[in-house]
Amino acid sequence: MWSLRLEGAAQLAAKLGQIERELPAALGRGLYQGGEKITTSAKRDSPFDIGTLRGSHHTVPPVVSGSGATVVVGAGGPAAPYAGPLHEGHRLVAWGHDTGRFVAGRKWFEGAALAEWPGVPELVAGEVRRVLR
Repeated sequence: MWSLRLEGAAQLAAKLGQIERELPAALGRGLYQGGEKITTSAKRDSPFDIGTLRGSHHTVPPVVSGSGATVVVGAGGPAAPYAGPLHEGHRLVAWGHDTGRFVAGRKWFEGAALAEWPGVPELVAGEVRRVLR
């Protein structure tokens, strides 16, 4: 017959509880770091005329709820009326008249997200590792 005696069960339970409480914030920190990388890359690649659009790129700090976290990256603000058409493409209008031509979008934000996203899991993992120590 086998028997098992676990010593330190209370400490183990306390540590597991601490990890459970800290993990969502760690996820948020890692996602925020990834969001900042995406935003920095998008700023660098955004169309530049007077700087309104470039200056509108932002990463919203994490919102932690339950067992997860959410981070939002975006652009717009005062540049919102033209940010979407520049990114997605638009019809060319000259002197108030539609020319019938389509101008392809620049996709600078999408390109930044696709380029930077592969590194985000490692940023999140680094924050999780700090909680698990």
